[in-house]
Amino acid sequence: MGKTISTEFFFLSHNPSVCQKSGRLFVYPVSVRDFGLDGAVVARYEAMLSNPAAFLGPDPIHPDWLFYNSIHGLKATATRMGRITDDPGKAAALFLPWPVALCQDFILDDFRLGTGVFDHTREMCPSYRRVLRWLFWQSSWLKSNGSDHLFYSSDLLELPAGHWLSRVVLLTVEDRTDQAWSRIAHGRTVIVPYFAAPGRWSTSSPRRTQLATFAGSVELFGCTMGPKRCRSWRGPQLRLALQREFESAGGLATFRTIHDRFSAFTRPLKAEAALYGRSIFCPAVPGDTDTSKRLFCAILAGCIPVIVGNHPQLPFTDRLHWDSFSIRVSEEAALQGGVLPRLQPLMASGNGSEGQDVQRLQSSLAGARKRLGFWAHDVYSGFDAIALLVHTVTDKR
Repeated sequence: MGKTISTEFFFLSHNPSVCQKSGRLFVYPVSVRDFGLDGAVVARYEAMLSNPAAFLGPDPIHPDWLFYNSIHGLKATATRMGRITDDPGKAAALFLPWPVALCQDFILDDFRLGTGVFDHTREMCPSYRRVLRWLFWQSSWLKSNGSDHLFYSSDLLELPAGHWLSRVVLLTVEDRTDQAWSRIAHGRTVIVPYFAAPGRWSTSSPRRTQLATFAGSVELFGCTMGPKRCRSWRGPQLRLALQREFESAGGLATFRTIHDRFSAFTRPLKAEAALYGRSIFCPAVPGDTDTSKRLFCAILAGCIPVIVGNHPQLPFTDRLHWDSFSIRVSEEAALQGGVLPRLQPLMASGNGSEGQDVQRLQSSLAGARKRLGFWAHDVYSGFDAIALLVHTVTDKR
């Protein structure tokens, strides 16, 4: 296996000559202040962008708030990269800096306002019709019927036939629709990483003493994907199989059960982050959906992700060689207790220390975490997930 692991990453150059041959991003020069919203609502929204932890908890799940950030968002990053244009006619992609995710229930004609984690912004939703009417009459929209426009959607569950959102490019952490793979293949869905706060998950552990760690719940809500995909859903069985395998491993692996299901993805537990920091491998196992934030927490913690699943939706697969820094285990193998047997041969024989295969994976992982994290205030900003997203939506379009 050692010969097949590559430590190289395909990441486009920031050389201006390269950028001149590539596309540009156009960002509509509007803001939430331009559509007659109440001043208090605008102030609350802008406060969320500047201090999301005060509104969304200490470690938000979705990265959409960062996309609109004036310093580190899509527009600011594209500008620093030389990938911005003021001419929508020359743009490869167009972005409306309006939080579609905050009003997703509303724009999908499901009037359950105030049911999500963005309750504090529900006053913005009635104004969204005004925004859409304005957008739909723009020549830049009419030119392509919206097919080159970008919107973020936090939970892409269902798109009614003919709905305007089915025509645009949706940025999302997971496409849960039954049409997911067709949408991804045709560029209608672009997968982006879950947000995980680098400061909460990064670790400086000098030595990793645990082979593998999983922290999560075995009491799932139920399948939250399209009906066809739910027919083959095996989240509960996979979690229970991993629990049995790890608990019978004689201390070689840790299965930490989180009984509060919300805490597993709304705030990191110090003990959980510490476990990831001491572990060499961290399985990412399907739960209510096929992917979760856990995968990106493990990556930030420097723990080699073990992706359990037959059809994982991974971000930037045309730019990052996922096989160089992660391990794959099929659902069928995992159900038969095949996770640890997949990992143990990668360790040096006899003393349990890290072998050459593990060292190669860790070396590649160190590069991948820079690309998959949102390092807004860190040295890696400009080379992180936002920068990679700018490349993705402006190249080859």
